[in-house]
Amino acid sequence: MQNDGGVLVVAFGTRGDVLPLLHVARALSTSNARVRFATHEVHASLFDWLGIELIPVPTDPMRPAANAWTEYAPVVASCECSVPRVIVFNLFSLGAWYIARKFAVPTVAISPCLIPYQHPPSFITLLRRLQPGLRRRLLDADGRAGCLGWVEISHWLWPLWSGRWDELRAALQLPAEVLLAEEDLPPPPPLLYAFSSLLIPPPSYWPPSVRVVGCILDPAADGGGGEDGEHGHSSGSDIMIGSESLEAILTDRPLYIGFGSCSELILQTPESLTPRDSTGSPRGGSQPSLQCGRREDGITSACDDDAGEECEQRGEWGQRSIGARVLSAAAGLARLTGRPILLHACGCEALRSLWEQQLQQLQQREREAEEEEEEVEEEVEVEEVEEEVVAEVKETAEQEVEQVKAKVKARVKAKVEVEGEEVKGGPQRALLSSSCRPRFSLVAGELPLGRVFKRCCAALHHGGSGTVAAAVAASLPQLIHPLIFDQPRRDPLAEIPS
Repeated sequence: MQNDGGVLVVAFGTRGDVLPLLHVARALSTSNARVRFATHEVHASLFDWLGIELIPVPTDPMRPAANAWTEYAPVVASCECSVPRVIVFNLFSLGAWYIARKFAVPTVAISPCLIPYQHPPSFITLLRRLQPGLRRRLLDADGRAGCLGWVEISHWLWPLWSGRWDELRAALQLPAEVLLAEEDLPPPPPLLYAFSSLLIPPPSYWPPSVRVVGCILDPAADGGGGEDGEHGHSSGSDIMIGSESLEAILTDRPLYIGFGSCSELILQTPESLTPRDSTGSPRGGSQPSLQCGRREDGITSACDDDAGEECEQRGEWGQRSIGARVLSAAAGLARLTGRPILLHACGCEALRSLWEQQLQQLQQREREAEEEEEEVEEEVEVEEVEEEVVAEVKETAEQEVEQVKAKVKARVKAKVEVEGEEVKGGPQRALLSSSCRPRFSLVAGELPLGRVFKRCCAALHHGGSGTVAAAVAASLPQLIHPLIFDQPRRDPLAEIPS
């Protein structure tokens, strides 16, 4: 093995989980440090033109791998070729801590989100059974400078003692009693929370090794991050439907609607997906819910495939989905306020297709309504012309009828244009007139949210850490529809100014 230094970054999870660590890697690479980055191969496009060595891992960002060794084998192989000087990882790649123990290198953990769960009561019983005496040793180390203690284990490291890591420890030839077998406890790995202390003030009981360092934004995005699609502007081919270009929509400060890496989840119905609060319980009640999506190392939180298939068989996708209802509400808001709507599908083809279909139906209904409005105006005009002609013909000579028709027709036409409220159906149909027609721009691919948010009037999104950070940095009002993991915790915090 050759130890030529460098930084190894291991980041698993969705794009929003990976991007903050990618920003750190980019900053390190610009200082001529060697940087390797291990993540799911589906995120490979994020590394185009960055000059960072990618270690692709063939696993699903939304579900833990069935075998931890399968997921971490490419990372271990890279370390065997060149041992890094430090390993940086996120909370969805806790196995990197075991790899660091194997190669005796220090670690730093970075997380853009606060852990929304605590260890189960059974964890202490399990630890006593697997490693008798370890908890007492860790409790004795609490408060001792430079020693890993129980306070770090209970706060965020406890999933490392689940059965998920048995294969990885065996492959690394680490003892099952990885800490108890060591003469001295290692120093605690720093955990850096990448969010603002204004959003979540750090409580006094956190260990000194846990710090809040602020949001990690993309320096190339002019002060703005975003959970999905931060890199590069959207190309013209990304504008799937809409009468105006993205630039024209941004000129009039649109309402942004996007759900980042949770875009697939809003294809479900509200009944099948209930947001969770900070304790993991359904918000607003205890009704059953389909807990979907985010991977949690040591804890299973994946989609219930059987429930998803049942929803699909019942036809609960499509028009009854959250995404469809959001667009319907946005159309009404656009009519009332005159604001354009910027829809961001965030790379989710199914959501793009649903929204595109809805927009086509909306445009068709509006064209039909406008045609009907024109027909009504013509009918009213003809009726009033005939009534006034009959009245005046009684008092005029027959040879003056054509002149009277022309004069009355001109007068009635001016009346219709000036006093539209007197026309049958006028006030209601004004909402569907061309001047109040909802304006949309649907972007399928990537958007630089840091720059886009500075030109929006408000944002409706899922509460992802990067999206919240970008909106706060842009002083943008935001409405959050939380879906999974830590997002419900940010719901009441979005009103905090930047």
